[in-house]
Amino acid sequence: MRTLTLALATMLGLLASNGAQAAITLNLAATQNSTINFTGSGVSPNRSSSFALVNSGGGPTFVITSVLGGAGTSVGVTGSISGAFTYQESAISVNGAVQTAPLTGSGTLSIGPAGGATLTASIVGIDIKTDGTGGTVNSTGSINLSNVVYTGTNTDLIQFRNEAQANGGIAALTFQFIPAKSLTDLLTGNNSTSFSGTLTSGPPSNVVPEPGTLAMAFMAVPLLGIGYRLQRRGKRD
Repeated sequence: MRTLTLALATMLGLLASNGAQAAITLNLAATQNSTINFTGSGVSPNRSSSFALVNSGGGPTFVITSVLGGAGTSVGVTGSISGAFTYQESAISVNGAVQTAPLTGSGTLSIGPAGGATLTASIVGIDIKTDGTGGTVNSTGSINLSNVVYTGTNTDLIQFRNEAQANGGIAALTFQFIPAKSLTDLLTGNNSTSFSGTLTSGPPSNVVPEPGTLAMAFMAVPLLGIGYRLQRRGKRD
């Protein structure tokens, strides 16, 4: 019976390890002279605000400051997010001090060059939220990176490419205004502040195995039992 228990435990352990998926996280900070710039336009109730990441000196807009789940070879590598993202006054949802709105627009994420090449990906904004002095782009943590391409040799970027291609990629930004500015406030004039961000290669780990995989495990249990009974009968004979 001990043999049966060990065999079953080994099988379930293999299935669990196959179901888990790693994820690399790249933490970003704005480079010198880089800001997130909001430009409001229109007349109420049809106002809108668009924002973009800008470096006044023309250089990259962010630098990778730390890495989780990777080798750390991308720390210090710079990159940029191009494009403009827009929300409409009519789409703002208000819940106390929290204001949220969906975003339109798209851009390109680029990291590098590092390891002989630049990583590129398409990016959409998903949503934007303000709460007091803080703000978040892609507050839902939804997959918003696609078409991830990288042909270089940097270990972190290879891992990010492979995992993002398999599971999707997530980009999120945070910013602060002091004194506080809500989405409604950012519908008027030009407003700039610093930002930070995170890139991660898709959903969290510990993914539940597919039903078919679980079915195979449970189908194996009776077979192991039959083998055990035959083994016992052979010993008696």
